[in-house]
Amino acid sequence: MKQTKPDAAYELFEDFSKLPPNIYESLLSQGIETPTEIQKIAINPALDGQDILAQSQTGSGKTLAFALPVGLKLVGPEPHGLPRTLVLAPTRELAAQVESVF
Repeated sequence: MKQTKPDAAYELFEDFSKLPPNIYESLLSQGIETPTEIQKIAINPALDGQDILAQSQTGSGKTLAFALPVGLKLVGPEPHGLPRTLVLAPTRELAAQVESVF
């Protein structure tokens, strides 16, 4: 799998202030002001529909790197009666973490 490094094509999230205001304010309220390295690498390719396989240390922001693109894709009209996303987690603890981030 090709490893992607942050470059000019992925600078959209060098600053979270470019996000929709409600999402940006939510991040600020949690003390999150700038993306971590894993978020810089993963968010824009995920938004472009690319599959992402990432490995990073605990606490590096992987869950938000996954949740933010999903949340941004969910903005807009809701298709009636259809599931919009499904998140699977291997443990109850990870599922609780994912729930709190979402």
